[in-house]
Amino acid sequence: HNYSDASNMLDEAFKYPLDKSIEAKSYFLSAEIEYINKKYRNSILDYEAFLQLSKINDWEGESDYRFKAYYGLGYNYFKLSEFEQAILQFEAMESEYKSSVSAADELMYADGSLRAGDCYFMVKKYDKAILAYDKVLNRSGSGKDYALLQKGLVQGLIKEYQSKLNSLNRLRSEYPQSVYSDLALYEIGRTQQDMSSNQNAITSFKNLIDTYPSSTYRPLSMIQIGVIYYRQGNTN
Repeated sequence: HNYSDASNMLDEAFKYPLDKSIEAKSYFLSAEIEYINKKYRNSILDYEAFLQLSKINDWEGESDYRFKAYYGLGYNYFKLSEFEQAILQFEAMESEYKSSVSAADELMYADGSLRAGDCYFMVKKYDKAILAYDKVLNRSGSGKDYALLQKGLVQGLIKEYQSKLNSLNRLRSEYPQSVYSDLALYEIGRTQQDMSSNQNAITSFKNLIDTYPSSTYRPLSMIQIGVIYYRQGNTN
């Protein structure tokens, strides 16, 4: 993709803003290009310029663009680690969302909800993080395995260990081919340790070692088994 050529063409369009609708959409496209080029601050300015023009003119049918703009703003702030600002944008995205607009928008909505959950996670608003992940789990579509993993991790942080196990076991039973399956099993073992259920933890770690020979969590599982045996006085 030649984004620099596209950017140059958009610069020309800004010089001759004959049509406010075209000008607004030029800002929107410019924001998308700036994001791709990792110029997050510039992207934010262009999305905001688009939204300002959109609100002033109040065009019919612009809601889909506004939905995407707030999604883009959320991602820009997420990339800048400005999580509170990102949360505001993802919340605005939700208010602009029109259900069943398109399959692509459904995916975008689910992804935005996941990122909102991650932002709440990062600012330690754990109850709101769980609600955000539940939004994905209560809808059809993708991302549910990630939502279950993150929900489980949050539940562990607030010491709801049985709820964490339920989330992670659901991930493994409903999405056995998930890329998060090995991490879920490792976290199950660690949670069983936290619950002083050491024999179950050993079983989980051994299951991981046998089932996922190339997993990065395999050596960690071996270490955890060794730790449990050492604490039990079994040094063989």
